[in-house]
Amino acid sequence: MNAKRSILKQPFLQARHLCAFYDDTQPLRVLDDISLSIGETEFVAIVGPSGCGKTTLLQLLGGLQTPREGEVLLRGRPLAGPGRQIGYAFQVPALMPWRTVQENVLLPLELEGVPQPERVQRAAKWLDLVGLAEFGPMYPYQLSGGMQSRVALARALIQEPSLLLLDEPFAALDALTRERLNFELLRVWRYRTVAVLIVTHSIEEAVLLADRVLVMSPLPGRIVANIPVLLPRPRQRAHLTSAEFARLSGAVRMAIAQAMAPAMVGDVEKSTFQA
Repeated sequence: MNAKRSILKQPFLQARHLCAFYDDTQPLRVLDDISLSIGETEFVAIVGPSGCGKTTLLQLLGGLQTPREGEVLLRGRPLAGPGRQIGYAFQVPALMPWRTVQENVLLPLELEGVPQPERVQRAAKWLDLVGLAEFGPMYPYQLSGGMQSRVALARALIQEPSLLLLDEPFAALDALTRERLNFELLRVWRYRTVAVLIVTHSIEEAVLLADRVLVMSPLPGRIVANIPVLLPRPRQRAHLTSAEFARLSGAVRMAIAQAMAPAMVGDVEKSTFQA
């Protein structure tokens, strides 16, 4: 056998035995012994009950927090902190109201010291890609919530990162706008294929977007299920009403319910005891 082919390809992003706590004074664990790996062009969704540590996990994987225990490796090297190879978009777009849309998008390049002509050109490219080419001179307050989310996505991608971390980026939007932006995200991802990790409370969103869905348990957060999504790409709206989409959504929903079952039993026993 060819020696080169026998060598297993190293995971692009890898977490090993991550543990996190609320703070140094409390022993309550947020995350408990989480290990996972993500491929170089893989799209992975994380779902789970509220408060299970999904955002904490995302911040650890992006270098925004340092794990108390365990380590995060990016391309086989320990992740020491955030860097230009990682892009972030959060539930709140966090656009600067005194800067135009274009100025918000090009901010990472400005902080990096990229010459003005180049950063303006690249901002224009990404605004065009998210469908906002003509809105560069406007201010955030003049945009709808969905448009602001697209501006934040363009800002996250302007440095052309190899890893994109999304924390409920469309959660505050109405259902129709959220669905439309999911397909916009998939379109952008096809143009610039990077590793994507998205945290979401929407099971349907996770199944629509991801190659696989990781399910977390209640505190302390653990990965309790890894569900492959084998829907063909590019994803189409017709997939949303297919039998396979319904089956996969049901499998994710069942995994969440099973993960929550011990906690729910504990709550019932506690309330019975207190009564």
